[in-house]
Amino acid sequence: MHSPNLVDDNVQKIMALFPNCITESKDEHGNLKKAVDFDLLRQELSQSLVEGGQERYRLDWPGKRQAILEANSPIAKMLRPARDESVNFDNTENLFIEGDNLEALKLLQESYLGQVKMIYIDPPYNTGNDFIYEDDFSENTADFLERSEQVDEEGNRLVANTESNGRFHSDWMSMIYSRLKLARNLLSDDGVIFISIGPEEVKNLLGILGEVFGEYNKVSILTWEKGRKNDSTFFSESAEYMLVYAKNKEFLASQGKWRERKDGIDIILDTYQDLRKEHDSDHSKIEIEMRKYYSSLQEDDPLKKLSHFYRSDNRGLFFGADISSASTSIPDYEIIHPVTLKPVKKPSRGWGATEPVMLERIKSNEVLFGADETTIPLKKSYLFDVDSIVKTPVFYKDG
Repeated sequence: MHSPNLVDDNVQKIMALFPNCITESKDEHGNLKKAVDFDLLRQELSQSLVEGGQERYRLDWPGKRQAILEANSPIAKMLRPARDESVNFDNTENLFIEGDNLEALKLLQESYLGQVKMIYIDPPYNTGNDFIYEDDFSENTADFLERSEQVDEEGNRLVANTESNGRFHSDWMSMIYSRLKLARNLLSDDGVIFISIGPEEVKNLLGILGEVFGEYNKVSILTWEKGRKNDSTFFSESAEYMLVYAKNKEFLASQGKWRERKDGIDIILDTYQDLRKEHDSDHSKIEIEMRKYYSSLQEDDPLKKLSHFYRSDNRGLFFGADISSASTSIPDYEIIHPVTLKPVKKPSRGWGATEPVMLERIKSNEVLFGADETTIPLKKSYLFDVDSIVKTPVFYKDG
């Protein structure tokens, strides 16, 4: 028996606070293990740039340390209400902030820290034309006017981050990194962030999100096929992506599954509830009427696919599903018929649950027995258990 590994516990604690400071290193046996990037951790706890480097697995680019410093540095600004431009300012539950989004994110930290359920952002895709960054290299006025004739309010030159720029990816990564760090702070424990992105930066964005949120908090990568370009030389590059990350994926999963309700299922449930009221929960009559209802539907009606859900009990609509095992690993045992008190016929593959689980299902009236022991029982599969489907991460919508 070994005492607790306090170092591993401390690494886990640091990972919860600063997932970007966790990297991989090799132990004395050459095996990879989680380790703390102390250079990055010092940077997180510093008001100035921290120098130092060591070979390790990590995502890096010119300007990353400055992006961390920029995210953590305070600003002496405040939000000012624009009452003249607002509607019902004192009572509305909506807030629209106009200004630099990095500064806005910093100003929101105090009031909304850990309280935001969902964030959606649609950043520049860095196609070479959509991303503008500040370039404060010194130059005289004549050269400046000759080359750009574009300045911001402080007189800094604005330059499109085209592919000819040597920092094409680095500038974009620095821009998004500092903002994602602040966005993560705003999310609640069950919070989620959705980020639209094109193929130009999807790889780098995945790396940044894995560092800021932790790779273990990735929920999915949604792919949107928005049409087809027939003038493409090789493939039609018409897909865009949406990356989905959780603040705490394990906690989010404990709050329930994400499902999409099946089309038209509410029509069946409404019909069923009407029949229950009409027949005072006489389930034999309800079953007859439900079968008539399904028969009245057109053959191409999507609801026809649910016609096997016609049986009824106090819990709802159900059908008798296969109760047998999908493997041969379930132990053999006897099930007693509730009326004849004799062992029922067993499925050839054995029961689909262990004996304690099966007995609990029988106690809860979730097993459908035949007239006597000569019939294999069925498992009750209720409509409310399958009234929704898991969503696919690939979808088509014409642009």
